[in-house]
Amino acid sequence: EAEINREQQLARIGQLTGGVLHDLNNMLNIITGNIRFLKAEPVYKDTDLEELIEDIDSATIDAVELTNRLVSFSRIHPAAPSEIPAKTIIEETEKLARHLIKAPNILLIFDQFNDDVRVNIDLIWFKNSLLNLIYNAADSMKAGTITVAATVETSSSNKITGSSPAVLRISVTDEGCGIPDAELARVLEPFYTTKTPGQGTGLGLAMVDKFCQESGGYCTISSEVNIGTKVSMILPLVNE
Repeated sequence: EAEINREQQLARIGQLTGGVLHDLNNMLNIITGNIRFLKAEPVYKDTDLEELIEDIDSATIDAVELTNRLVSFSRIHPAAPSEIPAKTIIEETEKLARHLIKAPNILLIFDQFNDDVRVNIDLIWFKNSLLNLIYNAADSMKAGTITVAATVETSSSNKITGSSPAVLRISVTDEGCGIPDAELARVLEPFYTTKTPGQGTGLGLAMVDKFCQESGGYCTISSEVNIGTKVSMILPLVNE
């Protein structure tokens, strides 16, 4: 019964995304069109604003891709993975996160990662998943530190696909309010949210979990009330 309910929820997400996708893309086209005009203005050339406009342009392109990734819940469009160095995906996401997370009382730390390993993932979906975890962490606290860390580990979990037990664990740890045990067991479910009405759709963590599964890995979450929360994406490494 639970599995039937889950499949029905995923089907509803597919219908929802299909219904709004056209209108959302029209809005994004307006944004990208205006960005092109700004990029063509000589007054912005060789200034700090030129780099910010480029970041907006890049984020808008990612947003267009994200709308297409949403449809993956209904299994209409598969992910588009490619082999990418793990260091590259972390560095690209860090640059975007630092432009978007600017709360004065929140410190965002990316631990240094230099391992020469690769993952086979959808880059746009990964960036949106990691940014989503960082947004959630920022929303959970008024002040504190968010730490993003990546490590190479060996996993014995049967949730990992592929012949190699080597995995990349990317974790986002916050110092926020934490999640009670009763809610923690459900936070990866589509439509389930711990936020107040109007503040969350209940799709963020579900999308992260779906990304991990589509990438041959899985997602874990641990939390202590008034201490903080840690969410990890565990992704298989490409065999060398």
